[in-house]
Amino acid sequence: MPSARVVPLALAGLALLVGAPAASARRTMTLKFPRFTVPPHSDREVCTFLRLPRRSAFKSGGFEIVNVGVKPDFVSHHFLMYTYTGKDMAAFPPKGTIVDSKACLDFGPADRNARTLIGGSQSPRSVQTLPRGLAQEISPPASGEPIGIILNSHWINSGDQTRTAAVKIKIFPAKRGVKRLMKPIFDVVANAFIDVAPKSKSTVGAGWRVGGQDFGAAFGGAAIPSQPVCVASLTSHMHKRGELFAVELVQNHQKSPLFSSTDYADPPLNVYDGKHGRRPPIYLQKGDGFDYSCTHANDVDGKPVKLGCQETDAEVPGKPVFPYGFHAAKQCTQLGDDPGECPPTDPDYPGRTFTGKCVKANVVFGFTSDDEMCILPGSYYDANPSAPAGHECDLAMMPVLK
Repeated sequence: MPSARVVPLALAGLALLVGAPAASARRTMTLKFPRFTVPPHSDREVCTFLRLPRRSAFKSGGFEIVNVGVKPDFVSHHFLMYTYTGKDMAAFPPKGTIVDSKACLDFGPADRNARTLIGGSQSPRSVQTLPRGLAQEISPPASGEPIGIILNSHWINSGDQTRTAAVKIKIFPAKRGVKRLMKPIFDVVANAFIDVAPKSKSTVGAGWRVGGQDFGAAFGGAAIPSQPVCVASLTSHMHKRGELFAVELVQNHQKSPLFSSTDYADPPLNVYDGKHGRRPPIYLQKGDGFDYSCTHANDVDGKPVKLGCQETDAEVPGKPVFPYGFHAAKQCTQLGDDPGECPPTDPDYPGRTFTGKCVKANVVFGFTSDDEMCILPGSYYDANPSAPAGHECDLAMMPVLK
């Protein structure tokens, strides 16, 4: 049951530190997440917290990440990694603790806006490097404590046996002469409006703007830039009921198609670097950005029907995030009475009760691979708006960072 890769051009790591020397900012960091198991026919999403033995920023130029344990029926749905920039590091669990959690939203302290997304991956093995002049910074919190990293991994086991997963990561130092820091685009706002009834399809969307409102940071999204930027890459993220992901470029209040994808499992990574015939970095000023949309289908156009445990007689389960909060239907697999799959209560669904019936459900945003998502991932770096027109993203005209 494959799913789309999540974050391009970013660091990825799931881990307990194995050997990252604190003394040198020029040495490769080697990380490893300890093995954990995933029961058959289930998803498991886990989080842990890593305290790096260094109090200075690390500028990375790329990574190698290996998801260990991948099989035809066992895949990584996603990995995400955040640096913690808040003041309550003590609220995280001790080193080595693995906690089951949905997107780490209930993991650690409540200051979710004090998290900066720095990467993600789901491929069995991926190696990515940044061009000379660009780096990604892993920074310590303003409190002066060691670097803290929140690690989030989600695996899908569609087989009949319990599977074991692990991840190995190497984070490489950037080449000398860094001029700009790469930062993530990860817009999740459209997720809140996904609502597809059985035997139908619908389209939802949202806009990402330089200087725009930062609605999604508290729900796992990346912060919105306030000053002009150069967009270096974009891709898409949907699940198996996603039919079309479309993006429009918005510049000077004018819209134009940028790219679209119908492949939820392996969407294209659109790189903007001006090389090999590709488009150069996209210069965006305040008010510029992207409109993106997702079309999802529920039991039409060959897409599977969503099944869920009924909560109220004659009411279709599954409600959109806006205005109901996280209320995706509890998954079941066969229509009809089934108290085994749909018991009266479930600790994973606190405050909700079930009738014992498995029925056709609404497709809404949720944290399992059987629910849906509509996310715009990508990367950018700060522009040089004082440069001559047309050269705002030209790294050759930018000074080396101190």
